[in-house]
Amino acid sequence: MYSRFHHLWGQLSAWRLSALQWLASRQSQSALVAADASGDKDNTSAATRTADSPSRSGHTGKSEKVFQDHALQDRALQERALQKEILANRNFSLAEAIGREGGSFMKGESAIPRPLRALTQINQFITTHIKEPTGTLSTTLRQWASTDLRVSRQLDTPLVALAQIIENLLSDPTTFCEFFRQVAIAESQLTGDCPYFQPLGQTPHPDAPHTHDNIRQQLGALLQTLKALQQHQQ
Repeated sequence: MYSRFHHLWGQLSAWRLSALQWLASRQSQSALVAADASGDKDNTSAATRTADSPSRSGHTGKSEKVFQDHALQDRALQERALQKEILANRNFSLAEAIGREGGSFMKGESAIPRPLRALTQINQFITTHIKEPTGTLSTTLRQWASTDLRVSRQLDTPLVALAQIIENLLSDPTTFCEFFRQVAIAESQLTGDCPYFQPLGQTPHPDAPHTHDNIRQQLGALLQTLKALQQHQQ
């Protein structure tokens, strides 16, 4: 019985050794296949890079054009940001002003809200004393004043606020150019023609209905009338 058991144990050991050898052989073959596949992938990538290198050099001109386009877009964004900054500094809402007044505007001698009375007085003065009461300069100036913070701060003296607004237009070139741009757009919407913008320091278009000079002259005349009225009231 002992010899029979010893014989079976020998056979099991032999089978175990054969199984281990077969497993080692399979692992070795798998490693070789993986190494071959990795080598093929590296070769393919190198060939792709080699094939792409001429086309990349051919895109140099396109890259320069894209860079120039981005520069123009950045400049346009900066100009729009400047326009928004100008408008943000003057932002004033008639509805907000009436809301801030609350129920107090119903007290006293008039039931009309003070912000509305102030803007009505400004509009009447502009249409009465400007050269073209229904022209685009008049409408643009009235719209400009209706969104200016100076009006909300001086509801009891709106013409003083209007004088300050005009003084700011005449003294600040950037603000004046934005105001002139809005006048040109309003004129274009009225006539259907293209707007005639005039960059600062350049001559106007020969067909432009408005120029920097004539807008400044009309604003200056309006300002002189305002100052004369204020001196008379004092």
